[in-house]
Amino acid sequence: MARRRCSRAAGSSPAGRAETADQGVLAGLLAGTDLLVTATSAVAPVVGRAALRTALGDAEMLVLDLGVPRDVDPAGGGLPGLALLDVDAVTAGAGGTADEGADRAVAGAAGEWMAWWSHAQAGPAIAAMRAAEEERLRRSVDALPASERERAWREGRRSLGALLHRRTLELRARVSPA
Repeated sequence: MARRRCSRAAGSSPAGRAETADQGVLAGLLAGTDLLVTATSAVAPVVGRAALRTALGDAEMLVLDLGVPRDVDPAGGGLPGLALLDVDAVTAGAGGTADEGADRAVAGAAGEWMAWWSHAQAGPAIAAMRAAEEERLRRSVDALPASERERAWREGRRSLGALLHRRTLELRARVSPA
């Protein structure tokens, strides 16, 4: 994993899964690489055609450029043995433009988040509903003669639990992620 600052890369890479290095030594790191995935916020390509040509030698490499704007010089795509896929190529393969692909990705992620959020909100709503119904039962039981309260509370809670169970399941089903 190479980043513009080595200190940031160390926190991004799972321990023992990748080496970190300053970007200045990127060309040397690419030698013998089969797969290169880029995704930076750089305003200009960070991997040039010359670095790719040097790294390739007689080997083959797949480059997946997820940067917008591009992280890899598009001229590198013409090198023998190099397959360069950028965001446009990936989204075109999925049937659309980069903008349409980004729109689908954002809409999908937003939909997943909204489903999760709705489901997370069900818990407090259910707890509040149960607390309100128990309070209503408590007030009704408290109005009874003392000799009847314990039995009424026990049976009332059992009945209340059965009645609220169905409402709880309905509420969870309504907000459950698809």
